[in-house]
Amino acid sequence: MYKNKIIILILLTGICNLSAEIYRIGDYVADFTDSLCTSDTEWTLYDYYGELNGGDNRVIWLVFFNTSSRRCQLEAAYTQTIQNLYENQGLVTVGIGSGWNNEFECKDWSKNYSVIYPIINDNRLNLRSLFAEETVPHHVLIDHNMQIVYTEKGTIMPPMGNEFLLTLNSAIQNMNALTSIDDSLLPDNPKLNSCYPNPFNNTTTISYSINKETPVNINVLDLQGRNMNLIKSYSSQTPGTYTFSWNANEYPSGVYFIQLVTNNDIQHQKVLLIK
Repeated sequence: MYKNKIIILILLTGICNLSAEIYRIGDYVADFTDSLCTSDTEWTLYDYYGELNGGDNRVIWLVFFNTSSRRCQLEAAYTQTIQNLYENQGLVTVGIGSGWNNEFECKDWSKNYSVIYPIINDNRLNLRSLFAEETVPHHVLIDHNMQIVYTEKGTIMPPMGNEFLLTLNSAIQNMNALTSIDDSLLPDNPKLNSCYPNPFNNTTTISYSINKETPVNINVLDLQGRNMNLIKSYSSQTPGTYTFSWNANEYPSGVYFIQLVTNNDIQHQKVLLIK
């Protein structure tokens, strides 16, 4: 699992980032620990890693914010609403905040903005520098394998955030399916399942199954077989069935091929986009 790059953290008085490189989708996240605002205890990422905590798998949502940002203030209560909806399905949310001052003290953020999930004091931007550029809010989803499946700047409040919610749902479904999966139920070879709906108008659901750990790329090809776009790319994925939504709003009507590329196999599904 850890063949790909991992940014090494040294935990001394805090967290020192030894690399200027930011985590991207498909990267595995090294463990980190930092101080909580509301207590003297620390929050540790790998406390929620199923392979180390007895199999209690979780999806981790990191909410990066700055206290002076009006968008961060406005979406704070909404993030708690999302956590409430998915808590029983295995979601763990942690806020990572900076910009604390006399008006917005770290210990008071939760009370002022109706947030009850843990808040980390990241005033030195040690954690933000690992995952995001300067712009906040920034949201990161880490699946139960400690792999980044979503990292984007901007608010997720409606009407924004559809891609975030789709990815969150997919990560939770994959986690719950894989915790009890029987390897004998998986296909002998990678399989790209039928897209639904098909034909479709702008959005269709893509699903695929893999029977062993492998790099995965999902491409869109035109009718002549030319590669139009890379939809998803993972340096490694564990065995299971994965599902996500593809929005083809930028494409004209026509026939396309969805291509699944794994270590030793290529699969195709023809889809028809009608606008």
